[in-house]
Amino acid sequence: MSDKNKMLIEATQDSDGNQSVTIGITDNLPNPILVEHWNQLVPTAAREILTMARDEQKNRHANDRSERWSKLIGQLTSFVIILVGLIGAIVLIREGRPIEGLTMFFGPLATLAGVVWMFRKPIESQIIKK
Repeated sequence: MSDKNKMLIEATQDSDGNQSVTIGITDNLPNPILVEHWNQLVPTAAREILTMARDEQKNRHANDRSERWSKLIGQLTSFVIILVGLIGAIVLIREGRPIEGLTMFFGPLATLAGVVWMFRKPIESQIIKK
């Protein structure tokens, strides 16, 4: 098993002397040997486990798509807000109000630079991991 796929076994004993063993698996699907034993106890166990794994995968894919769309909408909205600020700055400068125009120009520009700098490191770490 790899580091992420580990089997956890815990043995306990209650005050009456009854012993129990709990087995946990940190993986999407359990070991086939365990599934075979579970099928002896509950005949539909294997089918139920595979159904749960399939449903979990569908849910995970839907969440990934939703997260990507949320990020894209957020980026587009930010871009539009910054673009409106820059256009407003140009209009103010052309109308003879350079101080207000430059202030309005450098505000969105500094915000854009800050956002790019803030999200730069996670992107670099993702590239290194792949």
